Amino acid sequence: MDKKPRLGSDPLSWIKKTKGKGTGKTAKKHTSKPVSQQAGKTARQTNSKTKEEDTKKATYYIDRKLIKSLKRLGIDTERDLSSLVNEAIGDLIKKYKQ
Repeated sequence: MDKKPRLGSDPLSWIKKTKGKGTGKTAKKHTSKPVSQQAGKTARQTNSKTKEEDTKKATYYIDRKLIKSLKRLGIDTERDLSSLVNEAIGDLIKKYKQ
């Protein structure tokens, strides 16, 4: 009986172990396309390589009504949510630094 993979181990290791056993199917390797070739990306997102170097992913809890309003504003202004949140946080910091 095979042991289940432990937390932190390779989640696809079971595929590698079963490769060539019985089914005849082999595991496909996941290859991601460059951002410029991915469907649905805007020009702003494809040209943001320098921005990605200066950013860090953060997770916060935000009121549902604020998220809904932010999404509507993003659609109306044709801007992504990250740029709107960055602008809002920047304005808040300026407000309290005075």
